[in-house]
Amino acid sequence: MKKLTFLLSLCVSCMVYGQEYKYDFSIYTETYEDITNGTSINNGEVWDDPEYTIPIGFNFQIADNSFETIYISKFGNGGVLSSSEDENEKIALLAPLAENLIDNGTGTEISESNLTYKLQGEVGNRILKIEWSNVGFDDGSESDYSNFQVWLYETSNIIEYHYGESYIQNPSQIFYDQNGPVVFLVSSFIVNEDALYQTAYELSDAPSNPTVNEINSGEEDNLEGDYRLNTMIPEGTVYRFTPQILSNKTSQNELFSIYPNPVENELNIHSTGSKSYQVKIYNSLGQLVKQTTTNTQIEVSNLISGIYFVKVKNEQTIATQKFIKK
Repeated sequence: MKKLTFLLSLCVSCMVYGQEYKYDFSIYTETYEDITNGTSINNGEVWDDPEYTIPIGFNFQIADNSFETIYISKFGNGGVLSSSEDENEKIALLAPLAENLIDNGTGTEISESNLTYKLQGEVGNRILKIEWSNVGFDDGSESDYSNFQVWLYETSNIIEYHYGESYIQNPSQIFYDQNGPVVFLVSSFIVNEDALYQTAYELSDAPSNPTVNEINSGEEDNLEGDYRLNTMIPEGTVYRFTPQILSNKTSQNELFSIYPNPVENELNIHSTGSKSYQVKIYNSLGQLVKQTTTNTQIEVSNLISGIYFVKVKNEQTIATQKFIKK
């Protein structure tokens, strides 16, 4: 845990330049499917404390970090992704399982824990999927294993953690006298400055209905493992982080409002700011389903029932609100 502890020991105040980036958290269940015909990351290499580079295939944004490459990070212990390996840059951290992971083939010359990625979908609606398959734990038994994935959605910048089958014989041994893992999203900080620049999110309590703990500047000590889930995450669980961008100058409600909500046929948009703006509507999978420019009324009767996100952008601000299509 030395690398992770060093990384998360952040202790100075935070400044946000121009915008504050927040995420909405949601959870759902879905049948876990292994990646097939993907690209191997470790190429049969037996790994421990891995450092690998993964091309995303499109531009992805987390807070004020915009990047096209992601890393299985030297800052973690196998279950952490970072947007950069430069300790002097603002970086983002994605931790679906922030534990000390190893290849279950450790001690042999054959990897038993394949790391894989695959880019799927059409341009504009692609998803990069990264999979940790049959990974072991440095402090666990030979029979322990876990399977999980991270999905990155093009355009909407949604982040998802997907969990497959796992078996852990002695949780307190693996999780440092606790019963569950550390799961978090840290969107912007500089390692060499020990500076947290945006709100971080760490999960605790029951994996099926976790508490989402927001870690702000001055509270960085809470990232040192105070928040843990109380048991291993069940197979089929999906954790989703949906970005919500709030300007320091203009809040979402000040920028625009939508009505009615829920809506059946026509969604009305009322802008209190600029009269020139772009409107994009995404479904719950982060796929773009409608877009227009400066339109105060949008026909949504052809959309299937469900949850959607409308994003309004002008020359100063981007803001997003959720609505329900009946």
